[in-house]
Amino acid sequence: MNVGLLVAIIVVGTLVFVGTLLLLIFSAVRRSIARQLVALASEGIVLDSGSVHMKLRFRNFRGPRVAIGVGVRAGPGRMVLTQQRLTFVPMGQNRYGFASLDREMLGRFSVGVDEGRLHMHSDDPPNASGTVDLFLSVANPARWVDALTTAGARPRGT
Repeated sequence: MNVGLLVAIIVVGTLVFVGTLLLLIFSAVRRSIARQLVALASEGIVLDSGSVHMKLRFRNFRGPRVAIGVGVRAGPGRMVLTQQRLTFVPMGQNRYGFASLDREMLGRFSVGVDEGRLHMHSDDPPNASGTVDLFLSVANPARWVDALTTAGARPRGT
């Protein structure tokens, strides 16, 4: 067999395998998110951010299974406020311990608008210590501030 043909078969086979594997993984994630959104709909969705850019900033943060002196995590996400809680989708326990916040826990956060983005801040995060800042590029941050303060969060400055 020709060595060039063998190399081409290996390269094409590897690309097809990796492409198929990625397709399966992304499809499973999409289905999981869709199931989570259906479950949240049963709680009565107040606001849904849709897919947005989220940035978490930590200072002297200590939580279950994590300690961050200073750190920033950023990426795509989705925030959903229901009649019962505030949830970050995809759900599931994240490393920082607050993938979902009951409305009672929202009192630990102050909310406001910073440079056109929703800004949530806490010096007393749930199940943790330290400081957490969450920035979300939502379409109407003032509407989110109103909804979150109605749900129990403190307006910034109080």
